Amino acid sequence: MPVDAELIAIAKLCLEIDPKDRPRDAGVLAERVTSYLTSVESRLRQAEVERATEAARAEEALQTAKQHELAASAERRARKLQMGLAAVVLCVLTVGGIAATWTAAEFPRTA
Repeated sequence: MPVDAELIAIAKLCLEIDPKDRPRDAGVLAERVTSYLTSVESRLRQAEVERATEAARAEEALQTAKQHELAASAERRARKLQMGLAAVVLCVLTVGGIAATWTAAEFPRTA
């Protein structure tokens, strides 16, 4: 399990061979440990904020993808409807043209 370098430095300071190099009393050590814990809490909060931000971005991307898919689906339905209507109009015009041609051939005008 990895250990923070700052925590290792505090432990090494307490284990110095020469007593003059060690913290002079527990108050100094308590300040260092408190400072270390504050920095750890700050990093944890920052990591939590980053995770929440990333989760929000992922959710936003998912919603955007869903919206694009819905828009594409609606566009496909509109195109199918348009093509169906065009086919119906073409059929009506074709049948009308055939009927007009047949009527003209069967009943010529006598003027």
